[in-house]
Amino acid sequence: MKPGAQGCGVTATCLICKEGERIDLSRQIVCYLAVGYTDEQIARRLSLSVRTVRRRIAKIMEELDVVGRFAAGVEAARSGLICPRLLC
Repeated sequence: MKPGAQGCGVTATCLICKEGERIDLSRQIVCYLAVGYTDEQIARRLSLSVRTVRRRIAKIMEELDVVGRFAAGVEAARSGLICPRLLC
């Protein structure tokens, strides 16, 4: 996210890499987007409503200053927000 941007403070265990790493919810959503999950799949995985997931994605795109999910994934990878294990 942009330098100085703050997350919501909510953390979750990364369910993708299963290494027990604690990451904030927005970063976890970006990780799921990076591996191709739909909004509905992300909502189920994180026990959130689809509307909440879509709002988070919109906020993530705004914070990354990008238009579109693909661009958000590219920027997240470039800035190191995605779990390094996903880039292998």
